Amino acid sequence: MSSLSLAQIIEKNKLIGDGAWLILAEINLNNGSEFVRIVRNTENITWNEQTWIAYPFSIDLIESNVAGEIPKLTVTASNVSGVLYNMIAPYEGGVDAKITIRVVHSAHLDEGAYIEETYSVTKVVYNAREIAFSLGMDVVLGKRVPERRYLKDHCPFKYGDLNCGVSAGKIAEYPTCNKTFANCLERTNQHRYGGFPTIEMGGIYAQF
Repeated sequence: MSSLSLAQIIEKNKLIGDGAWLILAEINLNNGSEFVRIVRNTENITWNEQTWIAYPFSIDLIESNVAGEIPKLTVTASNVSGVLYNMIAPYEGGVDAKITIRVVHSAHLDEGAYIEETYSVTKVVYNAREIAFSLGMDVVLGKRVPERRYLKDHCPFKYGDLNCGVSAGKIAEYPTCNKTFANCLERTNQHRYGGFPTIEMGGIYAQF
């Protein structure tokens, strides 16, 4: 989960906001060769340079039980039109696909996602009215632990992506970046620097 931007924090704390929090669902089919991108909204949106199709769906959390099993999610989408089913049917109905759930704000679609979680589709049940995707978290044994290190003079963000946020003009002026604070300062982008220049020398700090 990423941190809220200043603009998102302001919206979050308004009694009456200028927009709405939107839930995005990205279905990754056929090992990433095909994607279905939908948003729980009344109209299509453009976010992260991709078009997200307005589509009715809901997300229900299945709480973990006393046995300590990992919580699972169920995403239920409308199947009245048959549009979504026709998209996933050629790929074993979506079983073993990946679904990434994100939360963004409609007034700040140039910002990153507030929440981003990826799940594996373990089961798909459908009828004439709806499609239900049962989702489980990916097995963590093959993932890097700790997920991220806090480094003094190295930015983990990809140059020019949403987290970096450097302007197109600066990228044209400086086509590459060596991920140091000095480079970030040179591009007048130090407020988005992903490193931690104030930590003491000689130490590595890890986020679990």
